[in-house]
Amino acid sequence: MAPGTVAAYLIDASQAPSINAQNAPFDYAAAATIWGFAFTFVVGLYLVSKSAGVILAAIRNF
Repeated sequence: MAPGTVAAYLIDASQAPSINAQNAPFDYAAAATIWGFAFTFVVGLYLVSKSAGVILAAIRNF
């Protein structure tokens, strides 16, 4: 494609609902829920790993 040209794609009316669905407003409540779950999972995984490391270190030092 030559510099300065624009590529455009034509759609028919049957594809409009799927495109409009992608342009829905951002749902902050859902994003906060997902972020909170992921953050809690990572912190929990860290604590489990840290505990396992402490237990293995104690066993190693016996």
